[in-house]
This record gives sequence, structure tokens and C-alpha cells, in this order.
Amino acid sequence: MSLISRLNEQPASTVEKLDLEELAALIKWLKPLTGEVWDLRYGVYEARLSNNDVGAAIYIPTRFPYRSPELKRRVAAVLRALGWERVTGPIRCHKGNPPERGYRRPVKSGASQP
Repeated sequence: MSLISRLNEQPASTVEKLDLEELAALIKWLKPLTGEVWDLRYGVYEARLSNNDVGAAIYIPTRFPYRSPELKRRVAAVLRALGWERVTGPIRCHKGNPPERGYRRPVKSGASQP
């Protein structure tokens, strides 16, 4: 059984923490995500990442959203630990695309990594 299907099937009430294997897999999949860098003026840069990018990184097709609230919380916790902040409303994550929900983190320069 794959990691994502196990995470989707476990009820939130019985699972309090990720085991080390699941945590390592989520970090392995989410750590390489860099997002698209936006210049916010005056030398302030921000990397933005859409929920679809996150879903693709953990092998969830865009037509099948997160089915488990617990999986969504776990992914958000890993992204927070990696320095990403969840945006409350829609933002433009990719230039030329409509606004969507996602994550952001500050970037020190125009590079894709902080």
C-alpha cells in the first residue's frame, strides 16, 4: 500500500503523529519544491507555490484533491517546517495564471532558493 493511500485511509482521531517513515517521505517529496519567485518591489522577493504544485509533488493528481483533512494538516506541517507559510486567500502563484490558493516564503534575492 502506498504512503498517500495509507495517509488518506487513516482516520484523524486515531493518528496523532506521523511515523518516521511517513515524515521522511513527505520531506523528501516536498523539500525540492522552490516555487516561482516574485519581485514585490524594493528588493523584496517572495517564492510562491500553489496547492496543485504540492499535490503533484506528493503524487496526487489535480482532479483528486486531498481527501483526508489529516493528510492536508500533515502536508501543511511539513511545509511550515520547511519555511513555507500558508496563504489565507488566493494569490497568483504562477505568472500568467489566475490566482489560486497556496504557500509563500521570503527569498533573500532573486534566486529560487532562500
